[in-house]
Amino acid sequence: MFLATLQDIAVAVAAVVSAIGGCAGALAAFRSARSASEAALSAKESAHRATLREISSTASTIVLEVARVRARAIELDAAYQTATAFSGSFGHSAYEERRRNAAAFSERASTFGEGAALFTGGARSLAQALPEELDRVLLRLIENLATVRALHDEVDRKHSEVSSENAEERARRLAAKCAK
Repeated sequence: MFLATLQDIAVAVAAVVSAIGGCAGALAAFRSARSASEAALSAKESAHRATLREISSTASTIVLEVARVRARAIELDAAYQTATAFSGSFGHSAYEERRRNAAAFSERASTFGEGAALFTGGARSLAQALPEELDRVLLRLIENLATVRALHDEVDRKHSEVSSENAEERARRLAAKCAK
């Protein structure tokens, strides 16, 4: 009988040790799950901040590109004025049309700049936005940046053409003056 009791005690002790081990395992699993949950939340917050930074950076780049378009449009207008002075056609409809075209570049770019300005400086207005909304805004800004860069390329190309024509006309007039 004593043997059975000793055996029962050993089984009971083993059960208690096993239960303690199970509790320790459950506690470790709970802590691991909590750590994994905290890590997932931290990664989500980090991705959110990274997207906000990208939105702000893209918006700032748009604002800069808009300033470049506007400056080049002013230079284009000056080049048109020079070309008009060479041709003597101030006040003609073609001259006025060219000036309106130069101004249109600036105006069109400005509309993109106004929208982008809302998201510069950290895009604080989107701090609580859902990831889907952030993705939508970022995609729109990337599209707008491409459009503004295309506008800059176009106004730059036109400016180069008109400036080249002006330089040729200037050289021709100087050569004619020197030949006299």
